[in-house]
Amino acid sequence: MEKFSKGDAILTLDPNLEVNDATNLAIEKMYELALQCLAPKKRNRPSMRRCAEILWSIRKDYRELAQPTSS
Repeated sequence: MEKFSKGDAILTLDPNLEVNDATNLAIEKMYELALQCLAPKKRNRPSMRRCAEILWSIRKDYRELAQPTSS
């Protein structure tokens, strides 16, 4: 999380990971969720249900962006 806070989150990723808009968006959203989950006070952290909802939303957005466009 230190690298994320310093703007170096990209250094924590697998260098073989495909770089594209869908992947970048999913990673950004997952890091944001991870930061929320690390909040010091329980009331500031999302519930497990909310985490699941966010993860499903990230998956949906990723799939929509990653689909090849038909011309």
